[in-house]
Amino acid sequence: MNKERARFCFACGTQLSAEPQATLFPPVASAPTATARPIDAGGDRHWATGSLHDSVATASKTRVRPGIVTLLAVFHYIGAFFLITLGLTLVGLGFFGDQAGQVASLVGGVLCGALGAVYGLCASGLWHLKSYGRRIQLVFSWIGLLGFPVGTIISILILVYLYKAGVKVLFSERAPDQYTPEEAAQVADVTRSSMGIAVAVGIIAVVFIMIIGIVAAIAVPGLLRARMSGNEASAIGSLRAVNRAQDRYSQVCGGYAPSLRELARTGEPSLPPDSTSVTRVTQHGYLIEVEPAGDAFRVANPPPGCEGSISNYFAHADPVTVGGTGTRYFATDARVTIFQSAAEAIANPIPVTAVPVQ
Repeated sequence: MNKERARFCFACGTQLSAEPQATLFPPVASAPTATARPIDAGGDRHWATGSLHDSVATASKTRVRPGIVTLLAVFHYIGAFFLITLGLTLVGLGFFGDQAGQVASLVGGVLCGALGAVYGLCASGLWHLKSYGRRIQLVFSWIGLLGFPVGTIISILILVYLYKAGVKVLFSERAPDQYTPEEAAQVADVTRSSMGIAVAVGIIAVVFIMIIGIVAAIAVPGLLRARMSGNEASAIGSLRAVNRAQDRYSQVCGGYAPSLRELARTGEPSLPPDSTSVTRVTQHGYLIEVEPAGDAFRVANPPPGCEGSISNYFAHADPVTVGGTGTRYFATDARVTIFQSAAEAIANPIPVTAVPVQ
């Protein structure tokens, strides 16, 4: 008796029906084709061809930027914008004011601009996962350890993260298909675990910015007042130098110099810079000028070289920006007393009601 051989499923062992095999299974090649590639899944090896393998390969070539790296890049982009803007502002201000102020503004502007460029370079490197971005961030973080306590905490968190093995691999600029299985696992681990650190750094950074804002709101007005006090002290010192120079001038010429340029011929070393070439000098936020007093008259028959000598002079120092570079006006004359006014410029000649500087 002719009997059919029983057939069973090779995967689950279930007995199959007696229908022809061709109706149960589509024809397959007896062996993997030359274009097929192995894929391991759950310990079993399968073979993929065509679009399936291509999609897997494409996915493996994508580098995912961790959340904390994105956060750091954004912070650095913002910092670069503000630093470069501040640098351009300082450079613009450097074309105004006295010579010392111009030099300080220009130097500060160049330094801020250069630091902003470094911030921008770091941000670009972090955003595009370039090795130089990680190196610059490491330098910033090591320096940030000095900013105790908030800067120290943030820098420690960033340093711990940047020295992880997966982060080093991620910034090695190698294609993902060149990673070893161990390296791929390390990259996946830092990509998954970075969100918590990113949130912590973000919260600390926000708190730090709030603290800086509060400190700035308290400290900036005090700094401005201190700067104006320094400018006012400098203006008083300049008028005292004018009085000393006028005393020397009167001993030679029998009268007083009618201008700052004429007064500079005495060689008084403490006179404001550029006194020899201009009649009005800007120094430390104050305009300083010497002119004949309103009640002055020319000295008759002055010695040779003393043409223009007058009986009284009026020297005054006025703030360039009231409330910005100074709040008080100052003036002096042949009495060598320095007077002040907080309301308006002192009149010429100095009135008897003027208040002397204490």
